[in-house]
Amino acid sequence: MSAEDPNPAATPTPCEDTQGDGRWISLHNRFVSDSKDKEPDVLFVGDSLIQLMHQFGIWRQLFSPLHALNFGVGGDATQHVLWRLSNGELDNISPKVVVLWVGTNNHGQTAEQICEGIMAIIQVIKNKLPNARTLVLGILPRGKSPNALRERNAKVNKLVQEAVLSLPHASFLNVDPGFVHSNGVVTHAEPLVVNESTNASAVGELLTAANPLNIPRQRARQCNCDGIIKETLCNCQQSGKRKGKPEAWKKWCQWRKNKNLQRCRCFLKGKSDGGPKKKNCRTFGPSVPI
Repeated sequence: MSAEDPNPAATPTPCEDTQGDGRWISLHNRFVSDSKDKEPDVLFVGDSLIQLMHQFGIWRQLFSPLHALNFGVGGDATQHVLWRLSNGELDNISPKVVVLWVGTNNHGQTAEQICEGIMAIIQVIKNKLPNARTLVLGILPRGKSPNALRERNAKVNKLVQEAVLSLPHASFLNVDPGFVHSNGVVTHAEPLVVNESTNASAVGELLTAANPLNIPRQRARQCNCDGIIKETLCNCQQSGKRKGKPEAWKKWCQWRKNKNLQRCRCFLKGKSDGGPKKKNCRTFGPSVPI
């Protein structure tokens, strides 16, 4: 590619329908439709590693309470995500955080090109969601033994991490805590880099443990040992508004409060988690203030 040619990784491009079933564009259209009916606090965008996250308990336990949407598509490269976000997927939502994980499928492209593609996505998110913060997850190492793709992915991470340092609306999180051993080998005892499904689940746990979104823990859904809600009003019920739908959000808050009260009472009776009665207070999962 000459200096005058556009960077394919940073040029919005729909995925080619090689199988002829229209799967990719159907998923995109579904995401656009979902964005009209949902009001997520967190949006996950990327390839199959994002897509597979919602199949695991970690998603239901920790990310669903954030009113999260999952816009992951298997096989997507940066140019595909760039096209999707530029064509309707961000037009009807206002999440506080966008988690971006993409780049490993940019086959035949250099680290510099992939970095430019990721930065282009960050810019689109900034243009369409000026109040949102973008969290970029680092690309994981590929293969059991040292190889060119692993080196390329490491270089992409280094370039992206340096590039986002100057952006107040974006940050980088390295989700590889050291799966590559000193001899350069990833053993099968660390399936995070070998098995894609395990990868998505384990990184979801790492993401939660690191808490890079600075998500406070259930500020308005705690219950004491008598099954009484400590804080009876959540923020949107107190303010009575969110995006012009006050009554709907009041009902939603009341529903969440009632559901939590039921869980608290169940916990007191020893029916929660199959364990005995507990006298200490308990909270349930993370929450983004609204």
